[in-house]
Amino acid sequence: MQKARNGINFDGIGNTCDRQTGLPRNKEQCKNNGWMRFDTPHTFENQGDCIQFINTGR
Repeated sequence: MQKARNGINFDGIGNTCDRQTGLPRNKEQCKNNGWMRFDTPHTFENQGDCIQFINTGR
C-alpha cells in the first residue's frame, strides 16, 4: 500500500483520487491541483478560487 503524502490513504493507491473533505487550511493545499480535492463547503472552480476562499472565507 502506497502511503499518501498527508498520511491519509482511502483507496490503497495513494491520495491523488481520494476526496478531501473539510476546508482547505492554507494556500499550499490549493496548489498543484489540490483545489480539485476539496468538496466542503463547496467545490472550487480553479486554484485561484480555492486561494480566494483561504484569504476571504468566501
